[in-house]
Amino acid sequence: MREHNEFLVNWFNRLVESYYARLCDFSFYVVHSREMAEEIVDDVFMKVWDRIDEVYHIENITAYLFRAVKNTALNYLESKYRHPVDFFDNLSEIFVPIEMKNPEEEMISGQLMAAISEAIQALPERCKLIFLLAKENGLKYREIADILGLSEKTVENQISIALKKISEQLQKGKLLSKGRNKGISGFLSSVFVIFF
Repeated sequence: MREHNEFLVNWFNRLVESYYARLCDFSFYVVHSREMAEEIVDDVFMKVWDRIDEVYHIENITAYLFRAVKNTALNYLESKYRHPVDFFDNLSEIFVPIEMKNPEEEMISGQLMAAISEAIQALPERCKLIFLLAKENGLKYREIADILGLSEKTVENQISIALKKISEQLQKGKLLSKGRNKGISGFLSSVFVIFF
């Protein structure tokens, strides 16, 4: 039994290390306060710890954690303000850096990385949030739709819009030729697999 507990403690610690920063960013999208965002994520992880035997068996922990943070954040706002909140406000205050993570990523030029990051930051707020949930956090369209209360088709459309706008930005900066535009989804998807 002791080994099992140590295993779960290690699993929990890895979970916190892997998700804490991303969940804080997501929580900030909702509450617009870094301090409160961290408090909300801390609260979610406390609840996960309290129910670790159950949570450990959840198949898609990523979607579970994002949904838990969203619900906790919205509950906080509802109790604080007693009115509906649009959590797509002020997304531009968040800078989402693209970091190189391995030697393969280093092959992509710094100029291209900067251009992609700039293009992502220039996306409309809701489009940016959906795009980052998909590409940075690896959530599926259905999971994003459930978390944000949108249709799966809306999520799909927003991802398409994001890819198109990023493609246009890269073409303006002459980092992508117009001839490659037809295959841009595949090209950008490859780039995002490397980056994220």
